[in-house]
Amino acid sequence: MIKIGMLLPYEDMLLIAKRVYEATDESIREALTAAADLARVAESEKLNTAQFETVLDTSFNSIIKLNTVGNIIVINKMIENRIGKDEEEVVGLPVEEILPNVDRSRIESILEGKVKAMFPDYLHNIIKQKI
Repeated sequence: MIKIGMLLPYEDMLLIAKRVYEATDESIREALTAAADLARVAESEKLNTAQFETVLDTSFNSIIKLNTVGNIIVINKMIENRIGKDEEEVVGLPVEEILPNVDRSRIESILEGKVKAMFPDYLHNIIKQKI
């Protein structure tokens, strides 16, 4: 066991220095590998986001994406045109604030996974009532 202040033979000091260097070298390699992996994931996420935005912007359907508590995260151009508001105006608002006729309990059922999806006619009717 090595204690602080202990004098070591030159060969032991070289061995310790080599182990520290190897550990540091390995740590640097692992950090660079992790950074490269993170960069690949970030690039993939950028591509996925760009593809999602393209789908939103070119869809003929009105699309509203909500977070887990029912607040608006994203809307597409079609819903912007129908409600007469830009995305920046509605992001963060509860969905029923822009669509007051929406059934909150139905939204909560979807968010909790109890219902797979809303019927398009249901939402279409809500949007028509809003306009």
